[in-house]
Amino acid sequence: MNELTKDIEIRPSSILLWISIMAGPVAFAVDLESRYALVQWACFHHREWVISVFSVTAFIAAAGGALLGWLAFVRLDPEWHRARFMAISGFILGGIFALSIIADAIPHFFISACE
Repeated sequence: MNELTKDIEIRPSSILLWISIMAGPVAFAVDLESRYALVQWACFHHREWVISVFSVTAFIAAAGGALLGWLAFVRLDPEWHRARFMAISGFILGGIFALSIIADAIPHFFISACE
């Protein structure tokens, strides 16, 4: 009975670990959708650099999530298996999505938004 009424312990590190895990996928999704939505506007107004600004911002967010995961992994106690797993997952996901954002931005340097 005591287990059912036990308060949930939410540490600040738990919130940072979730931010680390979610930063990469959210940044990638926002970048992909914003690039798709802004192509017509950027072509009409001759402001193609705005698309690159979204990609750079999304890359910084994904890389920041990866860095946050790595710093949490290094600083956490080895006995906290769940937290260390979340930290390394955030590091890997952030890195993968940062590379995906770069891969999505490469064609923009060779093909303009109006083509």
